[in-house]
Amino acid sequence: MSGRILERYRLEITALSPVHIGDGGRLTPLDYLERDRVIHVINEDGLFEELERRRLVNHFIKYVESARDASLNEFVEKFMRGAEPRVYECITRYSLEMLSGKCRGKRILTFIRNAEGKAYIPGSEIKGTIRTALLHSILEKDPTKISIVLRMLASDQRNEDILLRPRISEPQGDLGRLIRLSDSSPIDHVYVAQMYRASTRLGRAVPLSLVEVIPQNVTARAGLTLVSSKRIMREIGGPISVQEIVEACMKKSRRVIELERRRIRKMIRGPPKDPWTMLNQFYDDLLQELDRCGEMEALLRIGGGQGLYSTTLVSALIDDSNFRMMMELGEAGGGRRLREVRRLLSSGKPYNIKVVDVNGRFMPLGWVKVVFREA
Repeated sequence: MSGRILERYRLEITALSPVHIGDGGRLTPLDYLERDRVIHVINEDGLFEELERRRLVNHFIKYVESARDASLNEFVEKFMRGAEPRVYECITRYSLEMLSGKCRGKRILTFIRNAEGKAYIPGSEIKGTIRTALLHSILEKDPTKISIVLRMLASDQRNEDILLRPRISEPQGDLGRLIRLSDSSPIDHVYVAQMYRASTRLGRAVPLSLVEVIPQNVTARAGLTLVSSKRIMREIGGPISVQEIVEACMKKSRRVIELERRRIRKMIRGPPKDPWTMLNQFYDDLLQELDRCGEMEALLRIGGGQGLYSTTLVSALIDDSNFRMMMELGEAGGGRRLREVRRLLSSGKPYNIKVVDVNGRFMPLGWVKVVFREA
C-alpha cells in the first residue's frame, strides 16, 4: 500500500521501571568478570591476546574443560592474581553496574544492541504495544466483538487485526502500514539486575536469571509517522490519529494496572519488605503517574517480563462470562493458543509476575512514559 505521510511526531520514552528487551542471547560466567559490583563483559579477542601474552591459553582451555562451574572470575583469581586495572580495560567490551542488592543468578540475559554495540528500543516493540492497545480499546468500546476474538482463540487463528477493519480493509492491510515507528536513539546507561518470579501459587519470589536493563528515569527518543492512503480516505474518511493512539494506550494501561493490583492485593501479608507490599506500592504510584498524564502523554509497557495482561487481549476478556467458561473447561476443547492461555492462568488469574530487585525494592518490568511531540 503506497501511503501519504500525514503527521510526524517525536516520542520521548522514559523508563518508569527497569526495561529489558532481549536479543535472545545470554552471558555465562565465562563471558564476564565481576569487580566491585560492576560486571565487565569480556571482549574475547582481547582476552585471548592477554592470555597469549601471559602464556595462559592452555591453562584456560584445561580449566574450562575440567571445572564444573567454570567462571572467568575464578580463573583470574587463580592464574592472574594481581593483574593491574589496565588489563581489565583492555579485555572489556562494555561494563554494567548492578542495580540489585543481591545477585544470585549466574547467567545474564542480554539487551538488544545496534551495530555500534549500543542498547536501543526497537520501533517494532512500541508498534506492537500500540497495536495491542488499539485492539483492547475496540473490545472495551464494543464488547459484542469479544465473540470474534473467542472464535479466533478457539480455532488458533491469529488475525486479530480484523477488529481494526474497516480501518484496515485491504487484503494485505495491517496496522504496520498505517503507523511507522523508528528505532530509538542509542541508550548509554544499561545496568544489570536480579530477576525474580513472584508466584501467587508459591506465595514468594523465586530467583531467576540476571538481566540487562534500562534503569528508571533514562529517556530515549524515537519517531512516529502516521500514514494514510486514497483507499482509506475513501472508505472511512481518515486514518488512525495520534489522539486515538494516546487514548487507547491510556485505557489499556489503566486496565492492566487495575488487574495487577487486584491479584497483588490478595497476596499482601503486611511486612513492608514483602514483595507483594512493594509491588502494590509501585502500582499505587503508577496509577497516580497515569492520572497526571497530559493530553499527549501515555503510559506503555514494553519488553520482556510484561506478563499476560500487558501483552495479550486477556485484559479485555477476563471479565467476560464466555471467556471464563472457556478457561474452566480444563484441557478439553480448543486449539494450541487456547491451551496456552489456560496454562498461564490459575483460578482465572495469571500466577507469575516477573520482577526485578532495585536496591532491595521489587519492581515489575517494562513500564515507560511516552510523550508525543509534533515534529
